[in-house]
Amino acid sequence: MVTLLSEAACRGSVAQPFRFLDLPIELGKSVIEQLGTSELVSMRSSCRALNSLSTDAFGSYFNSVLAILLPQSLNMLCKLADSPKVSKYVRKVTISGEQYIEDIVDMEVSGKDNGIKL
Repeated sequence: MVTLLSEAACRGSVAQPFRFLDLPIELGKSVIEQLGTSELVSMRSSCRALNSLSTDAFGSYFNSVLAILLPQSLNMLCKLADSPKVSKYVRKVTISGEQYIEDIVDMEVSGKDNGIKL
């Protein structure tokens, strides 16, 4: 954990540790936009305030959605459409009967989950 100290702390006064949520909202969002996927998912699960602050960055992952004509993929598309937090970020939906089917079938067989929850 990184703790930044104020100028007063450098002079020997007792200071509070730096809190990310004390940053101005615009600066916090700018920092969040630089995070990778796993860091963003971790941040969103740490507390409600950070989940809320990171919604725009998280929503950007859903600008373009690919749905495949398989029940799991179509169910996920329905969940996206029903989510008021995420659906507003979707700009393009592609529905395919052929692309990436092998990857989806492999994922269903192995039971892998990407860990992203709406």
